[in-house]
Amino acid sequence: FFLASSNEQSTIYKSAQPLEGTWQVAVEKLQQPVYDPAFFKDDDNRLYLYWGCSDKNPIYGVEIDYKNHFAFIGQPHELIHANPAMYGWEVPGDNNTLADRHPWIEGAWMTKHNNRYYLQYAGPGTESRSYADAVYVSDQPMGPFTLQPHNPFVAKPKGFATGVGHGSTFADHFGNLWHMG
Repeated sequence: FFLASSNEQSTIYKSAQPLEGTWQVAVEKLQQPVYDPAFFKDDDNRLYLYWGCSDKNPIYGVEIDYKNHFAFIGQPHELIHANPAMYGWEVPGDNNTLADRHPWIEGAWMTKHNNRYYLQYAGPGTESRSYADAVYVSDQPMGPFTLQPHNPFVAKPKGFATGVGHGSTFADHFGNLWHMG
């Protein structure tokens, strides 16, 4: 299944052979458009959708009924709001100095590890060297979430390739955690 970003209409595509480029529409239109979407399937086979990419709106999440055309189960939840006054890494700018601007938070990604849920997001915006990923933690896939003590957990403000935000963390076949950013 594939779901792209859209502010107008979110369509889910499916393929048994994605590398061959053969795709079909699985769901013509989600209940609402989502931008920067990420699916997460839990150990109990429940499916969740996380999204958000805005300098005004939060990161959202909702449980999805994939057996019923990917219908939302309930209303979307506001999970993470930007708070640059409290979290300096969310302040825009190469050196986090543009306090008069609102940060963009985006790139939601869920990882489950040792029965804890880690919801990561990127900020303060792709144009900044300070672009990084931070993490909130919960015992449930829809929260409530609390800020992990060490944030941002991935950052690279110096060097040739900077701004490593908007990544994803996953476990390999050996249980090692990796971050792709």
